Amino acid sequence: MGVYFLWFMNIFGFIVYNFFSPSVARAKNTVLQIFTVTKNCFPLPSRYHFTLFLTIILLFQGSLYTVHASGPVDPTRSLGVPYRSDENIYYWKNRPPFAGYWQQDVHYQIAAQLDPKTRIIYGSEKLTYFNNSPDTLQFVFFHLYQNAFKPGSYLDQYLRSAHSDAISRLAGTRKGQIAITSITDAAGDSLDVVFDNTIMKVDLNQTLLPGDSTVFLIDFKTYFGSYRRRMNYNPRSEAKQFNAAHWYPRIAVYDRSAGWNTEQHLEREFYGDFGTFEVSLTLPHDYIVAATGYLLNRGEVLPDTLMQKLALENFIGGDKVFPRTLIKPEPGLTKTWRYKAVNVHDFAWTADPSFRIGQAQWNGIRCYAFVRQWKAAYWHDAAEFAADVVRVLSQDFGEYAYHKMIVADVDDGMEYPMITFDGGFSPEYYDLFAHEIGHNWFYGMVGSNETYSAFMDEGFTQFLTWWAIDKLVKTPETRNDSEDFAYANDNRERYSNYIQYYNAVKAGRDVPLETHSDKFLLEGKGRYQYWQTYFKSAVMLFNLQYVLGEELHRRAMAHYFKKWQFCHPQREDFYEAIREYTKWDLRWFFDQWVKRTRTIDYAIEKFKVKKQNTRWLAEIHLQRKSTAIMPIELSITFADGSKQTALIPINYNVKDEGNPLVLPKWTGWGEFNDKYNATIAFDKKPVFLEIDPGGRLADIYRLDNYSSRLPRVQFEPAWRYPIWETDKYKFRWQPKLGYNLLDGMRLGLHLDGGYMNGWRNGDHQIKLQFNLASRFPDEPVSYRFSYTQPINRQNREANIAVNSMMDHGYAAHEISYLHMLSGHPWNQQHTTFSLTVKSASLYNTHYLSTPWFWINGDNRGDSKVYNTLTTTLRRNYAFGLHWQQLGRVEIKVENALPGSGGLYSRVKLQAINAFKLAKINLRTRAFAGYATRGTPVHSMFYASMGSPADWIENGWPGAYGALPLTWSRKGHIHAGGGGNLRGLHSQHIEYMRKSQSADGFAGNRLAGFGVEFGLWNPFRNIFSGLPGLHSLFQFELYGFADAAAIKLIEKDDNFSLPKPVYDGGFGLLWKPRAPQRLGNVFGHFFNFRIDFPLFLSVGEETFKWRWLVGIERAF
Repeated sequence: MGVYFLWFMNIFGFIVYNFFSPSVARAKNTVLQIFTVTKNCFPLPSRYHFTLFLTIILLFQGSLYTVHASGPVDPTRSLGVPYRSDENIYYWKNRPPFAGYWQQDVHYQIAAQLDPKTRIIYGSEKLTYFNNSPDTLQFVFFHLYQNAFKPGSYLDQYLRSAHSDAISRLAGTRKGQIAITSITDAAGDSLDVVFDNTIMKVDLNQTLLPGDSTVFLIDFKTYFGSYRRRMNYNPRSEAKQFNAAHWYPRIAVYDRSAGWNTEQHLEREFYGDFGTFEVSLTLPHDYIVAATGYLLNRGEVLPDTLMQKLALENFIGGDKVFPRTLIKPEPGLTKTWRYKAVNVHDFAWTADPSFRIGQAQWNGIRCYAFVRQWKAAYWHDAAEFAADVVRVLSQDFGEYAYHKMIVADVDDGMEYPMITFDGGFSPEYYDLFAHEIGHNWFYGMVGSNETYSAFMDEGFTQFLTWWAIDKLVKTPETRNDSEDFAYANDNRERYSNYIQYYNAVKAGRDVPLETHSDKFLLEGKGRYQYWQTYFKSAVMLFNLQYVLGEELHRRAMAHYFKKWQFCHPQREDFYEAIREYTKWDLRWFFDQWVKRTRTIDYAIEKFKVKKQNTRWLAEIHLQRKSTAIMPIELSITFADGSKQTALIPINYNVKDEGNPLVLPKWTGWGEFNDKYNATIAFDKKPVFLEIDPGGRLADIYRLDNYSSRLPRVQFEPAWRYPIWETDKYKFRWQPKLGYNLLDGMRLGLHLDGGYMNGWRNGDHQIKLQFNLASRFPDEPVSYRFSYTQPINRQNREANIAVNSMMDHGYAAHEISYLHMLSGHPWNQQHTTFSLTVKSASLYNTHYLSTPWFWINGDNRGDSKVYNTLTTTLRRNYAFGLHWQQLGRVEIKVENALPGSGGLYSRVKLQAINAFKLAKINLRTRAFAGYATRGTPVHSMFYASMGSPADWIENGWPGAYGALPLTWSRKGHIHAGGGGNLRGLHSQHIEYMRKSQSADGFAGNRLAGFGVEFGLWNPFRNIFSGLPGLHSLFQFELYGFADAAAIKLIEKDDNFSLPKPVYDGGFGLLWKPRAPQRLGNVFGHFFNFRIDFPLFLSVGEETFKWRWLVGIERAF
C-alpha cells in the first residue's frame, strides 16, 4: 500500500508542478520522472521499459501539447481549431455535400521512436474512432500496409505470378512489416484480432452504436525493409535517410458506398478517413525532420538559430567547402518532434541529417524545400516554384486549406497531406512538383477512394499538373508566348498524356477508367496499363474541356472541389457535380470515356469551294470512323489569312467559347448517321479546313483532320529526342556506312518514318535506306524498303507489311500478313501467325563471297530465282522469377511457287531457350528440318550453318569482301543456323569451294541440338574505368557444344538419319553498346563473335585449333 501511495504522491506533485510552471524542459522532465518513479515502484522486465515510456508519453500527450499550444489560430489554414467543432469551417458536418451525407471521424495520437541501426519504428497509438454512420458496428478493420512487403504476402504472390521474387527473397529486417505487439480498448482489455496480411480485423468488446465513439490503444513495430516503395530507407545520400509513409496501423474506411473498404494492399493506392493527427517522433538529435502538420515545439527542435544555419542559400554558389554535418551526432542523444494536423487523413514524415531548408510563401502559406546538402544548388528554386503552384491551383480550383507545403528531396514521387516526396533537379522537376503538390487537391483535400477509383486522383492531378505548368513554365507547348515566365524547361506535359493514351489505344490496350487500381491485369491488357489512370484520365478531362469550353470546365472542376472538399466522393458524385454546375447532360460523355473504351476518329472526306454570284460556298463532308461521338470544332481559313471557327454539336448544348458559327447538329452513333454534310456561304474565299487545330480532341488518327491532299511531314535527325506530333507524319534520318570490295566505301541514308510510332506500332511505318557506292561499279545505288500498316487503327493484332530490296546483287520483294493470336508483341508471352509471299533473285553473283551456293555443279536447276509462300507459327514464352527462362518455338513451312528454278517444299521446327541454372546462363537450341527432293542448294539444310537463302539478305556474311575475303574462302565466317556444327564449317566451305558440290555437308533431312553456357566478362576490369566508353567494350566468354545429323535423301518418304556428329569449344562475344549520342547517329551496333571449336567427333584430328567469326550469336 505504501508503494502505491508513494507513486501517487510523486506523480501528483510532478503534474501540479508542470501545470503551474509550464515549460518545454519541465514537460520533458515530467515524463522522464514519471517513467523513473513508475519503473522503481513497479519493477518490470527491461524488455517492457520502452513500451512503458511510450505509454506515458501517450497518456500525457495532451498536457505536452498544451505546453506547446502557442501556435496560431487560423481556421482557413486548419490551425488552432478542433476537428469536430463549429469553428472548423472544413468539417463535413458544417458543410455536407448533400442532406443525409455522413463519414467517419478519427483522432490519432501516436508516439514513435526510430532506431536507425535496426531501421525499426517503435510506436504506441491511441485512436479515437467516431461512428457517424447509421449502422451499429461489431468489429473494425485496420490496414497494416507494410505487411505487403514481407515474403508470403498477397503482393509477394502477385509479383511471383508476374515472375518477380523482389519480396520473397527478403529476410530479417530486410522485409517490410507492421508488427502489432498489443491492442486493447480504452479500459486496457485485450481485443480479439484476426490477421490477414495487410488487413487486421478487430472484434469490439462492446458494440459501437451510431453517434458513439471508441478508443484503441495499439503498440506496434514498423520495419522499413529493403523493398523500395513509398516507405523506404534511402542510404544513397551523405547520411542515412528515412522516409516514413503508411507506417502506422490505419483504420479502414467505413463509407456509405461499400461499408468496410478492406482491399489488400497490392502496391497501388490508398483511402483514409479525415480527422486529427497528434504525433511525436523521437529520432537521433542530428536528424532534420519534415512532416505533415504544424510543428508544435519548433523552438526546441528547430530554433531560429538552427534554421539560419540550415538555410538553403548558405550552401549555394561560391567556392566554399561546406561541412557535411552541422549537428554533430552523439550516440543516445535524441530529439522529439511534435506535430498536430487537423483536416487530414494521413501523416507522413522524412528525416535526414543532411537536409538543408529553403523557404518561400504565398498568401500566408509557407512553402519549404527540404533538400540534401549535395543537391542544394540544384534545388535553388524549389520552394519558390512550390509556392507558385499552390498559388495557381488555389486561385483557379480552390483555396489550399493548410498552412504549409513541403517538397522533400527523397528520390521519389509521392504525395501526402502538406508534404510531397520528390526527387530530380531543376528545371526538370517542375512537372513532378506540380503533380505531387496538385495531389493535395485531389487526394489530400478531396478524399476519393484511390484504390477503387484511381482515375479520380491520379488522372485529375495529371490535368492539374498541365494546368500549373501551362501557367508557370515556358515550354515547347506553351500557349501564351507573349507572357514572361519565371521558369522554363523542355517538357511537354499535355503531349505526354496524349501520346501515352494514343499508344495504348493503338496497341489494343485501352482500358475502362473505372477499373479497380489493382485489377488491370484482369482486363487482359497487362498490369502496367494501370498508368492509363494517369494518362487517359487526363486526356478525358482535356476532352471534357473541349466539350464545355475552358472557362466553364474550370469552374465546374472548382465546383466539384468545393462541394467535396474534405469528404469522400464516389464516381457518380463527380459526374453529378459536373452536371449540377453546367446543367448539361453529359452521360454520353462519361459513358464512353470512363465506363467503356470507345475511341474518337473523325475525318474530312471532302472540302470543296465554289463561287456563286458574289459569295463563296464551302461544301463540307465529314465521316465518323470510330465508336465515340463528340461535337466537332472546325477551323476555316480564308484566302486573306483570317479564320472562322464553326461548331457541329451533337445535342442542344453549345459551348460559349470563341464565338463559333454553329452548324446543324449531328445526331448519330456507330454506323448510324456516320457521315455529315453541310454547305456554308461566306463573303470571302475559304481555302483550308481543319478539325480541332488546338489538338484537344483525342482523335486517334489526325492525318485526315485537315483538307490538304498530302499529310504534313516532319524530318528530324535520329539523335534528337522524338516528339511524335499527332498531326504530322515523321521521318527520322541517320547516316549509314558500309564496305565491300566491289563498291568500296558505301555511304547510306536511313529513313525511319511513321505516324505516332513511338512504340513501333504507329500507322504507315516506313523504313527506307539508300546506299551510294564510292567506286560506281555495276550497282552504284542500292536500297532497302519496308512498309507496315496495322489493319485496324485501334488494334495492332494484325498488320500488312511490304518489303523490297536490291543490295549486294540480290533482289527480293515480299508481302506478308501477321496476326497476333494471343498476347502482345512487347509482352514476353505471345503467339503469332504469319503468311509471306516472296519473289527473290540473284542478279549479280560478283557480290557473293561464296557464289557456289547459287552456281553449283549439282544439276539442281536455275537456283538464282525463287518464289516462295511461307507460313510461320511462333510462340514466345517466358516463365520463372524475373522471366529467367525465355524462349520461343516456331514451325515454318516454305513452298516454292511457279517461276522458281524448281518446285520444292521444306519444313523447319526450331525451339530456342535462355535460362539460368544455378548461377550459369544457359542457351539451348533444338532444330529439325525436312525438305523434298529437288530443293535447290541455297535452300537445303547444312550441317555447319544456316541455309544461304536465309542469310543472303544480311550483307555481312555474304557480301564480297565485307569481311576479309580469305576468311570467307577458308570458312572462317560463320552464319548461324542449320546444324550449327562450327567445328565442321571450315572443312565444309573448303570442300564446296573446290568441288562446287555440297555432297556430305548439305541435305534435306536434319536434326540438331546446341547449348551455350555463359561464363564471365574477362575484360571487365580493364575497360570498366573508361569514361563514356565502357559500354563499347562489353564481352562475354562462353562455352558451347553442338550435335547434328544430316542426310541427302531422294525419296520424300524416307526420314532416316545417320549417326550424329559432335563438336565443342569456347567463344567470345563482343556486345558493343554505343554511347547514347553515337548510337543515335549510327543506330544499332552488331554483336561480333569469335568461336574456337577445338573438339570435333569426326575426322583424323579430334582436337585441333580451329576458329571462325560471326555476326550476332550462333543462335
